[in-house]
Amino acid sequence: MANQSNKRKIIIQDKEYDSLESAANAFGKSRNTVDYRLSKGWTPEQAVDLVPPPSFASRTSGIPVQVEGYKFKTLKEAAKHYNRAYTHVIEMLNKGRSIEQSLGLIKRADTLQSEKPELAQQWHPHKNVPLSPNDVSSGSGVKVWWLCSNNHEWEAVINSRNRGHGCPYCAGQKPTSDRNFATEYPDLLKELDPIKNKNLKPETLSPRSQQKVWWKCVKGHLWQATITNRTRKQYNSSCPYCTNRKLSDENSLAQLRPDIAQDWHPTKNGALTPNDLIAGGGTRIWWRCKHGHDWQATVGTRVHNGTGCPKCALQTSRIEIAVYAEIKGLFANVSWREKIGKYECDIFLPDKKLGIEIDGVYWHKPRSNVDTLKQRLFEEKGIQLFRLREEGLSLLSARDISFKWSNNTFPIISSLINQIIKFADLSGAERERLQDYIEGGLLINSKLYREIVSHLPAPPYELSFAAKKPELAKEWAYDLNAPLSPEHFKSAANRNVWWRCEQGHTWETSLNNRSCQNTGCPYCPRVVPNKATTQWNFAKINPRLIHEWHHEKNGGILPEEITPNMNIKVWWKCREGHEWQAAPHSRTSGTGCPFCYGRYASATNNLAVSYPALLAEWDNELNKGLNPSDITPHVGKKVWWKCDKKHSWQATIYNRTKNKSGCPICARNNSRKYSIKHFQEFATKHGGKCLSTEYSNCKTKIRMSCKNGHEWEARADNILYEQKWCNLCNKDS
Repeated sequence: MANQSNKRKIIIQDKEYDSLESAANAFGKSRNTVDYRLSKGWTPEQAVDLVPPPSFASRTSGIPVQVEGYKFKTLKEAAKHYNRAYTHVIEMLNKGRSIEQSLGLIKRADTLQSEKPELAQQWHPHKNVPLSPNDVSSGSGVKVWWLCSNNHEWEAVINSRNRGHGCPYCAGQKPTSDRNFATEYPDLLKELDPIKNKNLKPETLSPRSQQKVWWKCVKGHLWQATITNRTRKQYNSSCPYCTNRKLSDENSLAQLRPDIAQDWHPTKNGALTPNDLIAGGGTRIWWRCKHGHDWQATVGTRVHNGTGCPKCALQTSRIEIAVYAEIKGLFANVSWREKIGKYECDIFLPDKKLGIEIDGVYWHKPRSNVDTLKQRLFEEKGIQLFRLREEGLSLLSARDISFKWSNNTFPIISSLINQIIKFADLSGAERERLQDYIEGGLLINSKLYREIVSHLPAPPYELSFAAKKPELAKEWAYDLNAPLSPEHFKSAANRNVWWRCEQGHTWETSLNNRSCQNTGCPYCPRVVPNKATTQWNFAKINPRLIHEWHHEKNGGILPEEITPNMNIKVWWKCREGHEWQAAPHSRTSGTGCPFCYGRYASATNNLAVSYPALLAEWDNELNKGLNPSDITPHVGKKVWWKCDKKHSWQATIYNRTKNKSGCPICARNNSRKYSIKHFQEFATKHGGKCLSTEYSNCKTKIRMSCKNGHEWEARADNILYEQKWCNLCNKDS
């Protein structure tokens, strides 16, 4: 990166310099210093000290500061001269204030009178003397008196008024003679219980009062609730018994859903009965279906989602499908649900005499004896059994693995593969393939997994994600999730799938996150403007950056409407036409265009353009969702590659472009063709000597000596494929 920046041309005061080095030398500056300053947003003239540095640079130690025509060596020296605490000055600069404002040379212009004249009109004319609206800022924490247009008087902190809080009497938070609970809500007044509220005077209560009182509905149900709970429309404030939020004789599970109550477990729920719970509550209880399967679920899940016995509904667990798909991608001969004697093996590799069982705690805890008998039978037949045992189950052999259910199944499967490498009878090539799989860190057969899941029983359409969340279902990435669709899942399913927003961004997250956590596209901005003032806003503090504000993509938000330290990402566009997102806070701190500085891929700086030869080895299937045109050539991201011999492996893009790494399987195969004799001949050809006596593979370090007596070590593959010789001799020449 340093070499690239050194070669670029630079213009200073209308004069063009061929390189950064020549420009720095012309002004007696270090090239590294000039390059660093430019990367932080300094202009070329500021970078070589022809003009004063930007205000944000004053926070950097060792940078001179110019104030009122005087030059100070450091900001600390300027703070001392003007009798200001250095830490306070830094704090003000971090908030976006200028040096003069931070040093107290310019009086604040953000008074209540100038910034919020409409609030200043409500300043109480008598009760705040000697303070006036010109003496306090609009963000002050001082509590003062106010007088509204209806002559209501009250006390409030200034910054609370600035946040939108108005007169509590006009807002109904405090009662008046013409506006109180009795006058505003005559219908609710009828539900106040006169006996239990005998000393209560409704006309003395505001409609937003937090006082808890007694209520009585037309059916005679009694309950307590605050006044504001009943008056606020967003609350379900009606009778909790009539709306099934509290238990009564009419709304129990036994009364409303006898069909579900018949699955009530006879012994595991203690003294609880279907008469003790409302039909739709969140209590988790035990159930038993007509086939004798036991399971736990909340009453609400059974009533509202229509769920029944999970054992009857689905005989195959999704973790089992994921394991089968990955094993199928690693071995040629794999069968599923193979019958061996009187037992069924979840996953079986007949060529290896190897079986895999996935044991969930729910079904296997009560049948430990059966698992032990099955283990013994398989061992007698010479079959190695590897078990994935969910937490809560004891391990039956050294090959078993305890796992905790997770939406990310790769760590579970990679632990299983580790055990297979350790205990199974495998060839050298098979061990290398399994080791490469673990190092890859990604599932390799998700397509088969999705195909199998698509044939499993789907929920009733009315309970599916497509029906419950039709707007979110529009963002379903059908090509990346094929053949799965929103109809295959319930709305709160904890399963990761792919999404695509209107802007074309793709990302992976669970259906639960989308439907329950209300998450959206992580790349699209959600701009919430801060409270800016006429003197303290992004445009005022950073006028040099206004031309980079992207008006089209910022949805009508203007730089004058946000503060310089806002930490929400917005859109920018540099003079080269690059578009990117960054928080105003980072731009105020000096960050520039990431495309111009090579941190982001652009039309001229991406893997596809810079290294077209590597595109032939890009694995489009396993890198689904990634585009070589969207990736910089030297990023450390690990992706999948496939050579012309169809070997798949993972390597970082940096290793492919900078270190010239290739297919590791081909390299291992090729390395077997060589011996130490090849390196001895190579050294003799260059007039030197090979000092090493052994060679095992392409990673072996070989010690060499040139005709000038220089000695060094190099990896065998660097010598063989890149024909590298003595670096010291090359430098001298």
